[in-house]
Amino acid sequence: MLIWKNTSTFVEQTEEYMKRYYKLAAFCILVCGMLLPILSHSKEPSLSQTVEIKLKRLRDTVGISALVSDYSSQIQSSQILYRGRQAVKYSTVANGSNYWSDGRFMPGSIMYNKKHYDSVYMNIDAFAGNLEIKIANTDISLVLDPEKVEAFCIGKRPFIYMGSEQTLLPQGYYEVLYCGEVVLLKGVRKLLMSSVDNMNGTDGIGYDDPHYKMGLATYYKYLPYYYYLSGNEVKRLKRGRDILAFYPKERRAIKNYLHYKYNYATIDIERYIVEVASYAESLK
Repeated sequence: MLIWKNTSTFVEQTEEYMKRYYKLAAFCILVCGMLLPILSHSKEPSLSQTVEIKLKRLRDTVGISALVSDYSSQIQSSQILYRGRQAVKYSTVANGSNYWSDGRFMPGSIMYNKKHYDSVYMNIDAFAGNLEIKIANTDISLVLDPEKVEAFCIGKRPFIYMGSEQTLLPQGYYEVLYCGEVVLLKGVRKLLMSSVDNMNGTDGIGYDDPHYKMGLATYYKYLPYYYYLSGNEVKRLKRGRDILAFYPKERRAIKNYLHYKYNYATIDIERYIVEVASYAESLK
């Protein structure tokens, strides 16, 4: 048992310990006060900035000699890109296609698992929501892990995958229609439906099928979705003119511009929203 012989010594030591404690506490408060403003400004990028970052990474890695660019050599070296599961071949006979536009695989580039690949033949299964790549000189296609896909181009059309890193958009693949001060995205779903009254074309199954068969009730219905992104603001555009709500001051100038350019002709929603966003940005 510890007995203090000198009470004053105990008090003095206690006071010394308390002074040190208060100095340390004051120092911690000071440091936190200095770091808090810095940490508060180091925010995560907004949703529209995320789209821009993904596309920039894809563009910036094009042409780097250290990366594999030859399609056949990628297969021979067993790159991680070609380790996906084999895509399902649907046995259902139906008008239209389960793919985004049609069944053709087109060449492009992709940023996958933080690596860039060129001359990859790709297509999007809009029925299952999968990105597929074609193995050269075969009929085999593989499904890529979506969480490893950042961005890719099919031909000259840029696409991104919006996954679990965000909650503002439904997870899936999107075509980037416009990327400026705002971002315009397009998603596509294909639904397998059945109706004896289905027709070919935009007023029927939603698109033109060159191999459309009269009397075949089953078809893949085309359902496009359009989104407007500004920062973390997300708005689904059900009609072309919905985008005008974001430009109240420029609304009249935009309408006059479109009437003059297209001579009052009707234009599709895709072209309309891109024209509005680009022209509105030019006015600023």
